Amino acid sequence: MQYGPRPVNGSLALTDLLTHPIFKKEIVASLEYNVPVISEVEPTLDHLLQYVQDIAPSAADKATPDLSSETSQQILRSFTLDAVRNDFVEDSPTIGFVVSVVPWNIFFAHALPNPSAAGGMTVTVRSDCGSVFTYRYNDDGNDWVAMGDHHDADYNDLLEQFRFFWKDHPKGVSRHCHFDLHMYPSDEFSQKYFTKKPIFYAAGVITIFILLAAGFYIYNVYSLREKRRVMEKFARAETVLKSLFPGHVGEQVMQEALENAEQGRSSTSAPQSSKNRLGKFLDKDGFDEKSYGKGENKAPIADLYSETTVMIADIVGFTKWSSTRDPSQVFTLLESIYGAFDKEAKRFKVFKVETIGDSYVAVSGLPERRKDHHISIARFAHSCLETMSTLCQNQLRDELGDDTATLGLRVGLHSGAVTAGVLRGERARFQLFGDTINTAARMESTSKPNRIQLSQETADLLIQANKCHWIIARQQRVDAKGKGELQTYWLARSLDFEAPPKPVSQAF
Repeated sequence: MQYGPRPVNGSLALTDLLTHPIFKKEIVASLEYNVPVISEVEPTLDHLLQYVQDIAPSAADKATPDLSSETSQQILRSFTLDAVRNDFVEDSPTIGFVVSVVPWNIFFAHALPNPSAAGGMTVTVRSDCGSVFTYRYNDDGNDWVAMGDHHDADYNDLLEQFRFFWKDHPKGVSRHCHFDLHMYPSDEFSQKYFTKKPIFYAAGVITIFILLAAGFYIYNVYSLREKRRVMEKFARAETVLKSLFPGHVGEQVMQEALENAEQGRSSTSAPQSSKNRLGKFLDKDGFDEKSYGKGENKAPIADLYSETTVMIADIVGFTKWSSTRDPSQVFTLLESIYGAFDKEAKRFKVFKVETIGDSYVAVSGLPERRKDHHISIARFAHSCLETMSTLCQNQLRDELGDDTATLGLRVGLHSGAVTAGVLRGERARFQLFGDTINTAARMESTSKPNRIQLSQETADLLIQANKCHWIIARQQRVDAKGKGELQTYWLARSLDFEAPPKPVSQAF
């Protein structure tokens, strides 16, 4: 029999281990299962170890905490048995055992990583035979081991479980025990790896995200506001454009202004946006001809309309009436009358060209060419007479004075070809040119209050359209300046749109 360390008492050499119940149980189990075995925690090993070494507690053994347990101050040990065979042949008979004593605190101190990595780790050893003890591995080296389960239940969800001396075989009569190691962290262990940096990082990221979101929101609000402002300005500009120019002419004007703005942007060091140039173009203060392209070989925006009818209307008595009114009343009258005329123009699809003082100029047959231009303008002129009478006799009379009811409307119509286009310059305007305009002006100036005078050309077109019942020949020829004496016609005071057409021969 060999010993290590050397025994201090020779009587140990004659000790029969089978007389000790724990040794006997493990020897039987090793022989039955033919495997190395480890015993349960056995405090009674002290009476054997006193013959081979000093059993005074080590510094680690003394560092056991106050766990309010009778076994908390005990030194916990187990022993292992590993069979010695008769020879190297498999299943040869066992002739002896190598017996080792395992102090659990020393075992875990060597088995676990260094304290800087594993300090604060708690290991609970559980046997399927019912014994439980706990080992605590501390940073300061004051490890301790004690019977019972002393891990922190707050860390149950972080359990790591391992088998220890576990052999896969059925349990026989010897009831050989198996062990499980349950490893848990502690508060001391968690503090090593717990850091608030992720919280700070997350807070920083959230703060940046909030700032970015706020920045994008402010930018979006500002952009929407700017876009709304630009769209409102554009809408106002488009309204002005539509009121100044016919549809396709306005589109040409806008397109040319945008093209010029693009050219100006690429050729100047301090470019101006197209919307600003277009805004200046449509501004009431006038149009900058340089930004529009004068002198840049731009083709004029103009066209010839061979079939049109022009209406010129003038307010009779306006000069005398306005001489006794303040400017606000004058503009109230003009805005009320011309605003009503504009609504009627839209209804009859007549284009309003312009207003010059108390004169209102409109044309039918442009910008959309139409065969019934003479019919639509005649109906429009008749509607203007009725609208003027209603406004002056009723609505405006109470507001502007009784003499407002004396105001009338003198209207002249003439049909023919006109040249229409945008006259560029400091103030671009859509205008009509040609003898048709001059003749329409003569028809208006030689007309009478609240009457609509037609030229021979307009009358002929109405006759061809079977509207001869709409016209009445004027008894006396009129002396038109620059035209000589002309036969003219009156438009009937009441247009019976449903009246049957009369033969041409019965027109006069």
